[in-house]
Amino acid sequence: IAVDRRDLPGADDLAALADANVDRAGAPPRLVARLLRLRGTVAYYRGRLADARALLTKAREHYTALSGEKSVDVAGIETMLGSTARASGDLDGAEAHHRTALAIDRELRGPDHVDLSRDLHNLAGVLRLKHDLDGATAAYNQALAIEIKQRGARSVQAGLTHNSLGLVKLERRDLA
Repeated sequence: IAVDRRDLPGADDLAALADANVDRAGAPPRLVARLLRLRGTVAYYRGRLADARALLTKAREHYTALSGEKSVDVAGIETMLGSTARASGDLDGAEAHHRTALAIDRELRGPDHVDLSRDLHNLAGVLRLKHDLDGATAAYNQALAIEIKQRGARSVQAGLTHNSLGLVKLERRDLA
């Protein structure tokens, strides 16, 4: 609940208590994986990127043991690992993680699921930072098509993607 409310200090404080409760409950594998993912997410949002990477990697290992390499949970972890790599300046690692998340989500969720728009938007952001403006534009446009189809042309997500396409235009000096 603290993570959902973005009470990151509170979530950090409760992590040790949550660990102890999970252990007392017999350390159910899915619950262990979920807690690792939450702790990794909190570490990411608090700027502790090395901790985030370590916790998220452990969470990925647990989810893979539970469900295999291709699951919605693994895709979510790959997304967070990509964001962590990007924040760390590892754009190649970020691209690889976001491409993995996209491939898993595309296979499991189909071509028009909203999570694909998130994956495409994240990938496009990395490509833009790597100065692959054609790749970024293509990925943003794919994301935008899904967002419009699923949420509407006036959705917040569509607006953010239009903004990101504008950033690509600025980098290209296409000011018209």
